[in-house]
Amino acid sequence: MSITISTDVFCDGSDDCSQWIEGTTGPRSDAKAARENAKHYGWKRVRGKDYCPACQKDRPNDHH
Repeated sequence: MSITISTDVFCDGSDDCSQWIEGTTGPRSDAKAARENAKHYGWKRVRGKDYCPACQKDRPNDHH
């Protein structure tokens, strides 16, 4: 028997956003690799929150 851990990224945008993206799988969680994968597909991390491409369009410009 073996165990694999999936680390996925879920959108922190609006309450009705249910977007998420597959991140990475392996023997331990890996948030950095999961976010790198999400970034490749247009996701952004702003002030400790993850945003899908659709929710980014709804956010005011944030220069941080």
